[in-house]
Amino acid sequence: MVVAPVLATLLTLPAACDLPHRKDLDDLSKVAAGRSTAASVLLNYDSVRANADARWSDSTLATVEGGPLLRIDAGAYLVSFRLSPDQPLETTPLSGPGVVASPRFGSYPLWFVAELPVPDAGVSRMSLFARKSTTDPWRMMYGPEIAVDATLPEFRTDDPGAAVSVSPHDADGVVMSPARACRDYAKVLQARSSPLRRMFVRDAFLQQMREIQDAQAKLAYASFRQTWSIMPVRYALRLDDGGVLVFATLVRTDRYHVDPGGYLRWNGNSAAKAYLPHGVRHWARLQYDHQILMEIPPVGGGKPAVIGQYGGVVSGVGS
Repeated sequence: MVVAPVLATLLTLPAACDLPHRKDLDDLSKVAAGRSTAASVLLNYDSVRANADARWSDSTLATVEGGPLLRIDAGAYLVSFRLSPDQPLETTPLSGPGVVASPRFGSYPLWFVAELPVPDAGVSRMSLFARKSTTDPWRMMYGPEIAVDATLPEFRTDDPGAAVSVSPHDADGVVMSPARACRDYAKVLQARSSPLRRMFVRDAFLQQMREIQDAQAKLAYASFRQTWSIMPVRYALRLDDGGVLVFATLVRTDRYHVDPGGYLRWNGNSAAKAYLPHGVRHWARLQYDHQILMEIPPVGGGKPAVIGQYGGVVSGVGS
């Protein structure tokens, strides 16, 4: 995924001997994207997304989205197509950008974060766009949502105004590194009795997942087991107070084992029904990807908490 540009050596040549200038050799020690670039990227995203939504086309969407976000939205296409084939998705254009946080890079890939309000939904998407090379398009890789009236932490910037990126394994000045915080948070989701639970705020996302676990545990004629894992953490930004804001993807797997003679099915409003429309008599496995936005406070500043999320079912099998 990384294309490392080579810094060209400056040569003094006669004008007639000028060599062609390759764009991929440009000095990239500057911010990845300013506000005007972010606005242009967003305009293109809205246009392509509207076209993809109208046709449930994940191949079209793949030109402006990538990674787990594409899997989540492709899953939403499948659900919409199978449950409501006569009602194509209605696209809600993103507004903005609001806050734009763009780190400084010396090589590809480049990435930046933009707050994109969705007024009709009452949320803002903290969208992370990445670009592999000069010839690769900007793609939205993360899109966790926060309440539109939520207080967004302020990002730290260097002297020229670029956002400050943080290594996933950097615990300097914070209660734990981004990678460890996300890994331990997944363990808390996995086991409510985990002693690690005292290290995190009981945030809205954690409460929502506990409610799902409790409801599934009451199923008749079937047993339920939920497991959690974390994809590699790559993107984090330093906050003005010394804390860190990290983007991550949690993988949730729901497994069902149906008792002999039993039958398990999902109601008409459940996304799982799109994958298992006829229910199951033996077993089922559903996978969900959850993109989260976690705030990790500075030492002495409290506990990490998930302040935004976006997810959905991405696969389902059973018999």
